Parts: sequence; structure tokens; C-alpha cells
Amino acid sequence: MSTLQKENDFSEEHFEYIQWHLRKACLAWGAGLLYCSPRENSNTKLLLDYMSHVFYGLKFKTEPQVVDRDAIFVPIGWDSPSKIGLLSDGKHSFLLFLFSTI
Repeated sequence: MSTLQKENDFSEEHFEYIQWHLRKACLAWGAGLLYCSPRENSNTKLLLDYMSHVFYGLKFKTEPQVVDRDAIFVPIGWDSPSKIGLLSDGKHSFLLFLFSTI
């Protein structure tokens, strides 16, 4: 994510827009969303623990995480259109500029 921010000049709005679309797609499919990076050792243990919970019913007590853009975790069944809507409260105004320049 830091590469996108540095090389492509992505702002916080860009990352929220991407998260908004991913969460809407996951909600439509009944899926969860988890950002992980083995290179940065980010959320790899969480992924293993969550998969063990989903596949084998092992205990799992980690809360959803939607604030830190490098550690997003939305479990299956937790999200809703109203929660996703909090990301789009007029914050994607940069898109109007992007499309007007094409």
C-alpha cells in the first residue's frame, strides 16, 4: 500500500474508495475480506487463525478492523450496506476530477 501511495500519489480517499468497492463485492458474495502481506508480515497469523475458525470451528475472538488501511479484516456476515456506506459519505469527490480529465 505504501508503494501505491509513494509511486502513484494515492491519497486516503483512493484507499477508502478501493475498500468500499471490495467490501460491496464481498457483501454481495457473502464473503469476508482480509488484507494480508507475507512480505511485511501483516495479518498472516490472523489469516491462519480465521481460516482455522471457518474450516474447523476453532475459537476465534478477533474483532473486525476497518480503520487501519493496511490491516483490514471484515469477517463473513459482519458487514452491511450501512457500514459500507460510512466510507462513501461524499468522500469520493476526487473521482469527478479524474473522469473530467479523460
